[in-house]
Amino acid sequence: MKTHALCAALAGAFLLASAQAQITVKKEAGFGLDLAGLRADGPGGQTFKRTLENDLARSGWFTVVAEGSSYPITGAFSPPASAQIEVKTTGFRRSFSDASGDPRWVAHQVADALVKQIADGKPLFCSKLVMAGNRTGSWELYLCDSDGENLKQITKDRSINLYPAWSPDGKTVAFTSYRRRYPDLYTLDLSRWELNLLAAYNGLNTSGAYSPNGREMALTLSASGNPELYILRPPVKGGRLFRLTQTPAAAETGASWSPDGNRIVYVSDSSGSPQLYLLSRSGGERTRLPVSGNENVSPAWGPDGRIAFTSRRAGRYRICVYSPDSGDLTDLTGDGDNYEDPSWAPDGRHIACTRTTGGKNAIYVLDTMGKPSIPLLKVEGSWRSAAWSPLMP
Repeated sequence: MKTHALCAALAGAFLLASAQAQITVKKEAGFGLDLAGLRADGPGGQTFKRTLENDLARSGWFTVVAEGSSYPITGAFSPPASAQIEVKTTGFRRSFSDASGDPRWVAHQVADALVKQIADGKPLFCSKLVMAGNRTGSWELYLCDSDGENLKQITKDRSINLYPAWSPDGKTVAFTSYRRRYPDLYTLDLSRWELNLLAAYNGLNTSGAYSPNGREMALTLSASGNPELYILRPPVKGGRLFRLTQTPAAAETGASWSPDGNRIVYVSDSSGSPQLYLLSRSGGERTRLPVSGNENVSPAWGPDGRIAFTSRRAGRYRICVYSPDSGDLTDLTGDGDNYEDPSWAPDGRHIACTRTTGGKNAIYVLDTMGKPSIPLLKVEGSWRSAAWSPLMP
């Protein structure tokens, strides 16, 4: 197992079907959902209903019951037709459509609408994840839906590709690749499938992180002699570099932006062990996060202001969540396995991470509200460095 993100960085068939659905939800008390009244015809309809059931169960907000629910859902999903959904509750009505007619994507949209209306939660399911996997013998990048389905390989370098990061518009992924034998930063435009070399200075070029507005990127470069944090403005090749840190006897990496884009949390080993620090986006004096642990690495600043990170405690790597506002600290894992690489879902409740059991890495989804963790993928291989996208249009 790799020790932590700092050491790693330094070491250098869509099922498509046309469909139409009308959903009616009667809002009363409780969070049980009864789908018995939802008619789903044909293979596409069954895919729609199965995906919807799974989404609602995985959300953590609902329990799908056989009958007698406070929230009975009725309607019909009858292909072929354009995918058009209508969701109704007391005081709420919304219609939307999906031009592709993909029953799974329609189900994701419906699930997000129900989470928002009934549970007052934030959408989750119309998002994707990108991660590194070694199914081919090399560490390539793969893309999948929020539930782990529709897995697709997006790099074929026969090399090492790690640390993917999404642009805020969900159109581009930045990542570190050894395709030229050295760690360089690349971007992949998913709409055009266009690969661009972003940073290839001497030494390390790694750990790119887009700012919330997408106009800047924090990254780690070692061209000056040791790994330091920089900001690239704009995040394209040839952009202007602004140096954030200057610590000749230490290494800095793993930057993550605050939701407002004004601060950055990152990893530095200046104290003798990797720990987390806060810094203004314009540089200046830094502040160490008051969290315990022999090592604290791979921070991820969530949409609600909390910071998830990997903490080494009692010889194990765990995923913890810290609130800079309240000082509250929560340990989400403690089952004896090792967990690393946290990435927040757009709902601010769920976290994707790497779980290592018996020397094998897998992507798991953690629920910060206490529901059991679940594996994301149902395929063979070793997986790590998952990054959760923003919501997709």
